[in-house]
Amino acid sequence: MTAHSVVTARTVCPPDLMAKRLASGIYRKADDGTLEKRCSRCREYLPADNEFFYAARCTPDGLYRWCKACYLDWRATRETGKVKA
Repeated sequence: MTAHSVVTARTVCPPDLMAKRLASGIYRKADDGTLEKRCSRCREYLPADNEFFYAARCTPDGLYRWCKACYLDWRATRETGKVKA
């Protein structure tokens, strides 16, 4: 792990990828210096950790793109739409 890598949920995000995500607004640094990630569903910035985002092995930063609240809301809406047998 290099000194410039950012450690998130499970993996190390390469510095060049993190620079792109900071420039595009997917990530930002909070006033207290912590890293925040924008939920792609509700567009809110939340701390980039497992408390607010589910872990995702398939993403370079190790975090799902939706926050836990949005995912649970989507899941509940999806479940209520199903017909019970």
